[in-house]
Amino acid sequence: PAELNLTKLKGKHSSKPFNPDVANSFFRTGMIEAWGRGIELIMEECRRANTPEPELKPELDGLWINFNFAKKVSAETSVETPKPSVETSVEKPKPSVETSAKTVERIIRLLSENPAMSLSEIAQAIGKSKRAVELASAKLIKSGKLRHVGPTKGGHWEILK
Repeated sequence: PAELNLTKLKGKHSSKPFNPDVANSFFRTGMIEAWGRGIELIMEECRRANTPEPELKPELDGLWINFNFAKKVSAETSVETPKPSVETSVEKPKPSVETSAKTVERIIRLLSENPAMSLSEIAQAIGKSKRAVELASAKLIKSGKLRHVGPTKGGHWEILK
């Protein structure tokens, strides 16, 4: 956004995704934790790795980020360059099988009793974070055991298998 200058971009700021629907899809699938922190996380990682901060160049159609690594830094760094992947490179702790199974079981039980419940209501009822419930319900949807019918507000859930 035009009102977001480089100083604001490098500090704490609210995010205005170019396409909120795409940003929300990435958030719901777990590919991003939150929007509005990307530049901050990049700067933190550069400081942690003792590398120069990248140069930010705003353009009309986006933002360029140039990493200027000194030859000395490049030679001392023993990190292998990862191959491009569709998957996220952020490592997340794996949930225990028992917790996941219990969460899934509780979600299905609640939705069989009240198919109009929202994910927030389910999270509150089972004492889990909304994010944990979103991930568990996404697994149920992907495995063909659950489907949401209708709009986000006012729709309902169907248990399929």
